[in-house]
Amino acid sequence: MGDCKYFLCCCCPMSKTNCSIEVHTGDQRGASTDANVYVILYDEHNVASSKQKLDNFLQDDFQCGAVDIFEVNLPTNFGRVVMIEIWRDNYGYSADWYVDIIKVKQSQQKQVSIFPVFRWIQPETGTDENHYRIIELDTVLPQFDKNHKQREKEIDHKRQNYNINYKPGLPILVKELPNDEQFSADYLRNLVFSKIEHLLLNLKAKIFVNDWTSLDDIDKVYDNEREKPASADYWREDDWFGNQRLVGCNPALITLCTEIPENFGVTEEMMEPVLLKETLASLIEKKRLFYTDLAVVDGLKHNKDFEICAPMALFMLDDTDQLLPIAIQLNQKKGPDNPVFLPTDNDYVWLMAKLWYNNADASFHQSVLHIGWTHFMMEGVIIALHRNVSVSHPIFKLLAPHTLFLMAINSRGLKKLISEGGWVDCTMTIGVAGMYDLVSRCQSKWRFDLHGTPPAEFKSRNVEDPNVLPNYYFRDDSLVIYKIIRDYVTGYVHLYYDNDKVLWDDWEMQNWAKDLAKDKGEGGIGVGGVPERNGEGGFNTIDELIMVLSAVLYTCSAGHAAANFLQYAEYAYPPNYPSQLRGKLIRDKEPRTENDILQSLPNRNVTLDVMTITHLLSDKATQSLGDFETQYIYDPKALILVDKFRAELQDASVKMKERNQHLKFPHEVLLPENIPNSISI
Repeated sequence: MGDCKYFLCCCCPMSKTNCSIEVHTGDQRGASTDANVYVILYDEHNVASSKQKLDNFLQDDFQCGAVDIFEVNLPTNFGRVVMIEIWRDNYGYSADWYVDIIKVKQSQQKQVSIFPVFRWIQPETGTDENHYRIIELDTVLPQFDKNHKQREKEIDHKRQNYNINYKPGLPILVKELPNDEQFSADYLRNLVFSKIEHLLLNLKAKIFVNDWTSLDDIDKVYDNEREKPASADYWREDDWFGNQRLVGCNPALITLCTEIPENFGVTEEMMEPVLLKETLASLIEKKRLFYTDLAVVDGLKHNKDFEICAPMALFMLDDTDQLLPIAIQLNQKKGPDNPVFLPTDNDYVWLMAKLWYNNADASFHQSVLHIGWTHFMMEGVIIALHRNVSVSHPIFKLLAPHTLFLMAINSRGLKKLISEGGWVDCTMTIGVAGMYDLVSRCQSKWRFDLHGTPPAEFKSRNVEDPNVLPNYYFRDDSLVIYKIIRDYVTGYVHLYYDNDKVLWDDWEMQNWAKDLAKDKGEGGIGVGGVPERNGEGGFNTIDELIMVLSAVLYTCSAGHAAANFLQYAEYAYPPNYPSQLRGKLIRDKEPRTENDILQSLPNRNVTLDVMTITHLLSDKATQSLGDFETQYIYDPKALILVDKFRAELQDASVKMKERNQHLKFPHEVLLPENIPNSISI
């Protein structure tokens, strides 16, 4: 076969030794096959066995998710199996076949050879043999791969399946969901059952009257199965509102204030009753004044008969290091119909100002921090990976566990949630039109070297120093997780790249970077922060590759966890973080009442819809960071790093839990065990 030195028959009656071939068929939709499957084994001397048909008599082999074992015989002088050649015909009703791994166990060698396949095995038809040669561990850079023609052919085939869907102003998504990206049967079943369970609870609750009669009336929708969030007891309090900026759904806006924004209508005289013995100037000097600015929401599209504001707010650290709101302006331009609301205003006026602020914040959270900068942004990155990088590449194996079900959940979300008349349209002020408007405004702002790199992102807002902004547990935990990820990536990358020249010669990595940086209108992904080489996207140094890879791993795991898994805790009590507000934006300080709050809140049925979906989205459905659903890495040197990665995550978890014991509101969303490997929900 090919350039092999010898060809030995396995059927020789003389001196045989047993060998078993263990085949793991994937659990993707359509992964099973009825075709005839054949294999040839090669030892370290390039000696080939005879062709073997893998078939267990009277058994239905190669079913979805199944493990099949086939006994074959090899001559006694056959060496260790280091390569397999596998192919199939096109026989049967269901001929398509996806293989996860193949293990070859030799009695004489007393060891197991592992062949990570992770491929759809195309049929042998006509002149196209489609024989797949897989080396042991299947981990090799393209410039060192002897099967480079097979490798290039596979990448060309994947380009046909991972077609780019380009829409001006929006992130790149896949045109049609490939079979490789479909939910597994078990995951889809669990997802559907969970959704049905929540929908039944929702329907049961909807027999009640739709309008709220009092704030206490909201509590009646909670029961043993639908837990009341802690926010229900604290939403009125200013320190809670400040705490939302630090550990809530959107903790990535708070910025150290070095000067009052020109369009923020606060004055020293106005703030004197609020600040007591301090002044704005003294707070700035002491680095105890902070601000947020949602200018990007200004003029945003929204549903008919609703309004959306573009607020800014000032916060100060008090004597106990609590972050407190001290001023809120609901729109960007100063004027008599855009007052600065203060804690000294009428209680319900101040509450209304905080509600309107949080409604805009929730719009930004869902559209940008959650959907735009994790789900959508990472889909484009992974599409480019599949279109340029072989499954045999060590970097593909590093990233693969963190891509699980990303495209499937995006496809499902676009159909069920972010569609005309879907959940976003029915429960959010901005609706689908506003969400896409906001995604479009912000998608070009995301950068690998900024938003994907927490140390740089916190520094950009001047909040990297714990002494400047205490109690910022999102920052503290993010930096810990990011460092563990970066150390893991660094060690892994250096296993395969001795120097920068090896990276320069790796055309698959260079092509990936090129496509990431290329403008979307030219067939690229159009992501910012990609290193530049020879006038286009490319990697000059190993450190540049480490930066990009660390950003992908962090965003697909911890970045998404922080944006996603607090949704029920924040949104499920509508006065705390309203996704929708009815009525007109407040434009004066005339006294308000509890009834004004109730009339502004989303009604009971909208609230129940919000609770249903956020409860579902807040359920962690896949395994924790480092505990990979599918093992792609089999290189023994790399497995040592995987074990180290897991141990460091465990140590971090212990320290976070010790700290949380002393907190009134423990920050648990970035506990390593609460972080999934990928964006799968």
